[in-house]
Amino acid sequence: MNNLRETVQDFSDEKLLNIYHTMRDEYTEEAFKIFEEEIARRNLDTTVNANERTEMAIAAAAAAVASLSRDDFHPLECYFSKSDVLIANSILNDSKIPYFIKKQEDAEKYDIYVYRDEEPPRSRVGELLTPAPFIEDQKVMSALGQALSLIHEHFEPGEDGQYFLRRTDALGRLKSFNINDMKFSERAAREVLDVEFSAQEKKELAKLAELLIDEADSVEERGRVVFFYDSLEAVIEKLRGKGGFTRVDFLVIVELCQVYCDDPRYDAALNQTASSILDFFME
Repeated sequence: MNNLRETVQDFSDEKLLNIYHTMRDEYTEEAFKIFEEEIARRNLDTTVNANERTEMAIAAAAAAVASLSRDDFHPLECYFSKSDVLIANSILNDSKIPYFIKKQEDAEKYDIYVYRDEEPPRSRVGELLTPAPFIEDQKVMSALGQALSLIHEHFEPGEDGQYFLRRTDALGRLKSFNINDMKFSERAAREVLDVEFSAQEKKELAKLAELLIDEADSVEERGRVVFFYDSLEAVIEKLRGKGGFTRVDFLVIVELCQVYCDDPRYDAALNQTASSILDFFME
């Protein structure tokens, strides 16, 4: 634990807050307390909303490359959503690669520009030697190449020009989401949202809701608290009727996916459904 405490002290504010908001379930209670203590020591505000966190990330990235010409930066091939750009920012911030973030006009789309340095050429000695040249003669990856490599470990390009979290990352995001962190007024909780699910999504979600009604006791015996048991019947009716979903219904759906995401009866396509709901809550 002492090693973790020393490591955490070197984390950026953004990385600390990202762990606090999205990775709670990946740490033991004792380990997570170290993050909370460091956040308290720095007097960081954990209630900062998604808009403020995005603005802070953009400002911090821009400040880090203020001495470099913007003409020397090249955009990554796809844009990011508001929530995903925070994840990408955390990945690149740890790498020390120069970059900045730019919001597209009239859209919640974010481009990341990476410093376009040249790849150092291999030496003539390396070209002439046979067999393969020594390690020091190997080509060193450029900053842009490093950035693409890091981003593609976690994201994949979509046909519409947007980066999407790879399925394993979407699943990790789902598991780490803390329902208790969601706070909204009674009026907001009752508001009917202008959203709809596909027929397949409705079918699979209704199936999970019925399973949880039958299996809630066994689920809680395994240490998982079922927060929205009393709302399951109402959500089933909406899934099989005309909809009319609220923010609370969204949380019920996220909980269904969290409970059953490792179950063989779970349709993995629901990970993206849950990810879209989490994006909504980040707005």
